[in-house]
Amino acid sequence: MKLTFDPFSKQAFQLYLSRFDSAFQKSNHGVGSFFNDSYEVYGTNWTPRLLEEFLKRRGYSLQPYLRELSEKVPSSDRARRVQCDYRETISDLLLENFTQTFTKWAHNLGSLTRNQAHGSPGNLLDLYAAVDIPECETFGSSNFNIPGLRRDSSDIRNVDPDPVMMKFASSAANVSGKKLASSETFTWLAEHFRVSLSQCKPEVEQVFLSGINHVYNHGATYSPAEAGWPGWLFYASVNFAPSNSFWLHLSGLNNYIARCQSILQEGVPDNDLLVYWPVYDVWMKPESADLQLTIHSIDKWLWPSPFYADVKATHPRNSPPGGNGYFPATARGCAWLEPS
Repeated sequence: MKLTFDPFSKQAFQLYLSRFDSAFQKSNHGVGSFFNDSYEVYGTNWTPRLLEEFLKRRGYSLQPYLRELSEKVPSSDRARRVQCDYRETISDLLLENFTQTFTKWAHNLGSLTRNQAHGSPGNLLDLYAAVDIPECETFGSSNFNIPGLRRDSSDIRNVDPDPVMMKFASSAANVSGKKLASSETFTWLAEHFRVSLSQCKPEVEQVFLSGINHVYNHGATYSPAEAGWPGWLFYASVNFAPSNSFWLHLSGLNNYIARCQSILQEGVPDNDLLVYWPVYDVWMKPESADLQLTIHSIDKWLWPSPFYADVKATHPRNSPPGGNGYFPATARGCAWLEPS
């Protein structure tokens, strides 16, 4: 069992932050941005004030509809509506009591926030846009049609890194006027010591084409000298560390990334279309009452949607020459996608 604070409660989060307040003593001590990793609080679906907040926000009491809420496969329109209202309430609480509170706290210290909203049981565009640096993630390897590029069958995940999923973060950054959109890149690209830099290059280029201009390599584990070779290793990491045989050549890839980023960070988005992302449709057709929009399950909540089909159809690769990118939006918050 892993214990965590209640992410839907402002009081619980402020109690958690009080430990940092005590340690930092009103100074950020040079910390440029505080980082919150992907939402992985699995099974978290309640908070002590939920019934009160539901009544205030949705205008009716949830208690008479607990049976409808508990249905794993909604059997009626009423059950779908109740579950949608429940999810919208959870989304509101996560946005206001955690994400916005996190950003306000960091700003009071003179720092920024960097957040991975994916995995959250909420409106991803709103959650990405509520921080200073929205961050997406690549997980696994992509199937690039490049002759000679190695891709072992053991490295293939249930879904490949998807530019549409990555663009949720860059979209939120662009429409809310954020200069940086970042990515946790190369996560579990392959097993340790089986990744070549030739595999990394097209993967990071796809990240750039998804509107990202601020790359983090995943990753390098701090390891004590007495641990010897290969040292401490993180299970999902490519291991960009001196213990890796490509270490002497890594500067070539890093310099290439730095040159690309320096240009992309000086650019501005240029898009022609606004594409609506119907988050309420997602909430109305859940697998369970605590649906989390993870990058590992986009084959369930993103791929089957008409939104995904429309986005793929309007992708520049399928558009006439000179066509620009497209914008996704929701009724609650909107964002655009970078052209590819």
